[in-house]
Amino acid sequence: MQCDNNKLELAVEALKEWSASPKLIQKILLDYPEEEQDMRAYYILSIRGFLMLYFSNPQNQIGFMVLNNHTPFFNGLSPIELIGTGSLSVLKEVESRVRNMGEW
Repeated sequence: MQCDNNKLELAVEALKEWSASPKLIQKILLDYPEEEQDMRAYYILSIRGFLMLYFSNPQNQIGFMVLNNHTPFFNGLSPIELIGTGSLSVLKEVESRVRNMGEW
């Protein structure tokens, strides 16, 4: 499976909006085989889509990812810091938490 270049570009753009450095973008998204890049791009775009759904203000859509979150899972870290670990399981969990924010 090959990652759609448009999807990859959109995911990189989302990470840039969330203040990710080129090195961090590499660690979160690009340092992986194409099939895993595709999964990672999916989760990043899913996070972006749900943030757009939950927040009408673009500043909040971006701000959520860079602000420290004191709920138990985030433990005082920002979502971008967590996904910046490069762990696919953490990226999936952050996507799940964002997806389920409407239920809070």
